[in-house]
Amino acid sequence: MNNYSCIIPIDLHVHGRTGLILESVIPYTYNNFDSAVMMGNLAEPDGPTDSLEKVITYRNEIMSHVPKNNPFKPIMTVMLTRSLTPEKLHDAATVARVLKFIPGATSTNSSGGISFFELKKSYYPVLKMAEKIGMIFSVHAELIKDSFGRDIPELEREAAAIPFMEDIVHKFPRLKIVFEHVSSRAACDFVKACPDNVAATITLHHLILSKEDVFNTNGEVDNIFNYCKPPAKKVSDREAILKVAFSGHKKFFFGSDSAPHPISAKLNNGAAGVFTAPILVEKLVEIFAKANKLDKLEKFMSINGRKFYGLPIPDQRIEFTKIEHEHANEVNGIRIFNCDFRKLQWRRIV
Repeated sequence: MNNYSCIIPIDLHVHGRTGLILESVIPYTYNNFDSAVMMGNLAEPDGPTDSLEKVITYRNEIMSHVPKNNPFKPIMTVMLTRSLTPEKLHDAATVARVLKFIPGATSTNSSGGISFFELKKSYYPVLKMAEKIGMIFSVHAELIKDSFGRDIPELEREAAAIPFMEDIVHKFPRLKIVFEHVSSRAACDFVKACPDNVAATITLHHLILSKEDVFNTNGEVDNIFNYCKPPAKKVSDREAILKVAFSGHKKFFFGSDSAPHPISAKLNNGAAGVFTAPILVEKLVEIFAKANKLDKLEKFMSINGRKFYGLPIPDQRIEFTKIEHEHANEVNGIRIFNCDFRKLQWRRIV
């Protein structure tokens, strides 16, 4: 097969940032997806989108960069911080569809977040409100420290968060929960075993990377441009993620977690996150075609996520042709995720 077409995809987890970075990267989202979940863990002075006013401000900034004739619609998120109350969540839900939980100090711009322990102790009323008003609860599931305050090894943090996820699933049976960017076999198995109100996003980079692409034999980050949170894990974990993506399973769908950082921030500060937005759809077609699973790609990229979110399936389709070409190395000082030495095997027909 040398040509492929599918319903226009949706990206259910993307970081656009603000300011000049947003202006530089947002075209890769609105040109390839008709909608995307825009994460609101923004740097100061903007700060996390944890109120109606901040959600509106960020939505307006995003849309200021989208051409008037482009039908792209951002799906906005409210960040679960210490200042978020059930009442504030209810107000923000007039604009936002997603309640985003990222534990404090887990990843980029997450210092305002709370821990899983705090969530369980004090913030379940916020989840109760989310359940009541039909919001999606999107969870970055990594436990940084155990109950004694001891650091948990980075490659074990996702599995360590699963007991907390189990409690949330048990306590809120009608709350739709997304286990973000699953990176382990344990996470995939957990989601499959849960009721239908629990689903998961899968990134492009977790379909490609294993820990050997990120860390050296001493466990130190060896390739900062492949470093993200949660980090890539064993080859067997990657194989488990590929298996569920290729299966067409209704609980698993695409969320890129594309996370742009200036090259200087990666090299000097060790910033976590990979910028995949410019190559997403073409590389996904390549991966699924190579595995003879193109018949499952539309479910993964375009259908499963929309059904879980309760969104209509659009009529618009996009097309690809099989032709090798190179992609750029960076966008305005932001390194693009370089897989297979910048070569892509499929090109979108525009």
